[in-house]
Amino acid sequence: MDRRVESEIQMYYEFGVFSTIYGGEEMPYWITDRSNGSSIAFTVPSSPKNLTGLNFCSVRTSQSLNVVLHKLPVIIICNITKNLTWIYHHYSDNIYKGCLTFLSHWMFGMNEMECGDQVTITTREFPYDIYGAVTKECGVSFVYNDGDTDEEEDALGYYKSWNQIIGGDLAAFQSTTGEYILSKQRILFSSLDIDELYYDCFCGDGARFKDELKFRAFSRRTSCILEDGP
Repeated sequence: MDRRVESEIQMYYEFGVFSTIYGGEEMPYWITDRSNGSSIAFTVPSSPKNLTGLNFCSVRTSQSLNVVLHKLPVIIICNITKNLTWIYHHYSDNIYKGCLTFLSHWMFGMNEMECGDQVTITTREFPYDIYGAVTKECGVSFVYNDGDTDEEEDALGYYKSWNQIIGGDLAAFQSTTGEYILSKQRILFSSLDIDELYYDCFCGDGARFKDELKFRAFSRRTSCILEDGP
């Protein structure tokens, strides 16, 4: 499906990731760690507060003045220390803007991210991307809860109640080589083949989905999962 969007600001949520897309070529001032190019590597800093997530920002620009269409790249977050990898394909594919800033908030817990972990974040283009846009800068900042209040839990409680999010039940999105492929396209394909979704180039050799998809829709953690009929 071709989802082309022309808008000043676009926001959406999926898989425990809040995304904001808008025209511009400057990161917010509060993005603390920055790197030129399409990737950034860092060590999660120590803090007396509880780490609850991170913010990732990337700035994209077209290499041609005649091209203002961006096919959003895949974001790959790899926690090297914990041997965890999330490959995120945005809900929106194509955005019409000369320069584009993409900001995302990722909800993580202690089981996925903690101080001292070595982490890399990379944006990678799809092999069939013909539009020539590139990521010129990316950066991260960290989100903490001081533990003295439940205000953040209350604000995000609804979003954390769903199954198919980071820290929830992502078994149907995991490949045999360990990566989690966070993509709504997975909902449309219940088979084990990754190459038909064009994600095999981001995974280990011979990767397939570990399990067939057994539900038709996203569900609350307290809800029953709908299984495919005969």
